[in-house]
Amino acid sequence: EIFWTLVEILHLIINFAYGGYLLRGGISYGKLIHDDKLVYGPGLISAYQIESSDAIYPRIILDESILNLAQKHRYKDHNETQERELIEDIITKDEDNFYYIDYIEKVQGELDDPELDIFTYLNKLNKVIVDGLKHPSKDVRSKYIWLKKKYNRYIKKIKSKKNIQALQKENNLIMLDYYSNVQIIS
Repeated sequence: EIFWTLVEILHLIINFAYGGYLLRGGISYGKLIHDDKLVYGPGLISAYQIESSDAIYPRIILDESILNLAQKHRYKDHNETQERELIEDIITKDEDNFYYIDYIEKVQGELDDPELDIFTYLNKLNKVIVDGLKHPSKDVRSKYIWLKKKYNRYIKKIKSKKNIQALQKENNLIMLDYYSNVQIIS
């Protein structure tokens, strides 16, 4: 269930990105007490701390406890390694060692038509990043610089000689044309 919850969160991030909005936050595990008026507890405090101090960039960070919990409470036909691999299909460990739900490099398989929708999605992200880099606030721009770095890394990967040769071998002209023409953000 944890895997499917993370997939749903990835879909929310994708939908917001299509709308030009980037999200940041933290996901943690812990006790939570709530009623009609209040929500509090160590789980909420942990998620808040992740969001406010660690999720500096537009990303949703997972506390390590989530990964451990997913392996413990995995799908009945999966062992711990298989469950971890499923989750790693949608998360990335960043340079600061935080895991985040990756809405850049690991999004294609979650799109309705992965081969065609990726063009629209990457073009939208490109526009959001380029516009964000023009923001007057240095702090805001730093968030878009992080995103630009992740975006450019992915574009370099899909434009790699190995990937282009694979598309040529498959005779996938649509993807070949797009990937050949997609540009790095300068």
